[in-house]
Amino acid sequence: MVLMVFLLLGTISVNLLPSIYHVVEETFALDGISPILMVEAGFILVAAILAVFWGYFIDKVNRKIVLIVAAMCLFIGFGISASSTKFIWFILGRGLTAIGFGAQVPAIYSIMADLIPAKHWSKIFAGIALLVGMSNFFGNFISGFLTPFDIWGFSWQISFVFLTFGSFFCGVVLFFIVIPNRGASSIGVVDEDLGEELRTGNVGYNFTIKKGDISGIWKSKINRWIVLQAFFYVIPGATMASFLIYYFIDSPFQSFPALLQIQIAEIFAAAVGVGYILGTIILGPIFDNIRKKNPNLRARFSYIMLAIAMPMIMIAFFCIVPVDYSALNLPDFNDVAAILDLQTYILIVGAILTHHPIYGVYFFVLFIGGFFAAPITIDRTPTLLEVNLPEHSASTQALLNFSDQFGKGITFLIIAFQYVVYDILFHSIFSGKLILVASVVWYIIPILCWRKISQKISPEIEKKNVIMQERANTLRALNEMLKYQ
Repeated sequence: MVLMVFLLLGTISVNLLPSIYHVVEETFALDGISPILMVEAGFILVAAILAVFWGYFIDKVNRKIVLIVAAMCLFIGFGISASSTKFIWFILGRGLTAIGFGAQVPAIYSIMADLIPAKHWSKIFAGIALLVGMSNFFGNFISGFLTPFDIWGFSWQISFVFLTFGSFFCGVVLFFIVIPNRGASSIGVVDEDLGEELRTGNVGYNFTIKKGDISGIWKSKINRWIVLQAFFYVIPGATMASFLIYYFIDSPFQSFPALLQIQIAEIFAAAVGVGYILGTIILGPIFDNIRKKNPNLRARFSYIMLAIAMPMIMIAFFCIVPVDYSALNLPDFNDVAAILDLQTYILIVGAILTHHPIYGVYFFVLFIGGFFAAPITIDRTPTLLEVNLPEHSASTQALLNFSDQFGKGITFLIIAFQYVVYDILFHSIFSGKLILVASVVWYIIPILCWRKISQKISPEIEKKNVIMQERANTLRALNEMLKYQ
């Protein structure tokens, strides 16, 4: 449980700012929001690059030590960000947070791979994907929701204050948890009893990563395809997480009361997230059952469903139309208490759907698109674990995370440029749609990659299982020898 809470804190920190860009801009007296976007892009890119180095180190040493170091970096980074009065201090805080986040993700994924038996990998990593996906939207929602209340005298900084306390708590608890030995689940595929002994620490796994293994990891076609698809798969999601809320505030909902603009924009942007969350919950257990019958079939479902999601999301974006708040015949809602009143949101959303029924279509098709886009995220980590050796789990996950976060960072840099272009040249509802639709086109590359993976995965799994059977026999023999000494 503490690992999940710790991961939640890190992933929330990546998406705290999109809904409060303008508030942060005013705090530091910046010239527009592009500097903030560039800092966030730098945060993501630094974390992604460092994750690759952390991954090799995690496969080499005690993973618990790495987790504690990551917790310390997050604690200090969040604290500096929360207390910064100058933009340079805020940049420093985000930099330290990036160092911790780069170590956190591959370490936790590697540990979870050994904590959970392989037959449940799709289910558990669907849950982790759900947690990460929800944190993307929670980060936006929490910061946007809490900022107007000035809790303890903090404005947008309050979210960082809560993350500071949370990371300190996780760091303390991590000192006392026991983590399984490396290789428990992969050995468990060929020898279930020995796998349990590794999981409880009764038997050690004597194989660690070597420098020469790195080239072998990259030579695997499946590894390369998964890394490649991750870069392009994240572009639409990162664009929706960052640009969609801003776009709703700036164009369709421009006439809405300032006090509620962010919250209403978040509700309409969240449709894809709700679909993604339900898709992850429902499809995770189903994919575990599919894997037992045919791993190729699981990968095939992933690219077919994404091919369905792609046009659905595009259709949703073309359903966005301007809304004149004065035509809705609603009060101005100038009282901060309105933010806490559920009836406020029911009235506003209901009025929008009544006056503009096209938004009903928007919600439906965006929800379906999010649902059918979920399988790729469910499938990628189990696939990496099934075709790679246990001592390569953190390194391969770090490469996946590097590609994922690098894609997100590049997207943020592009969006930073797009904000300038959008504001200067194409400040219209149509230009915003073009930015959103263009981002979804990148789903074509993950579709092609997963089609190739579906044709190659079964032989790779069999090859790994042969190696694990040999190692299981070796570990059994060593264990027996130690008993008689």
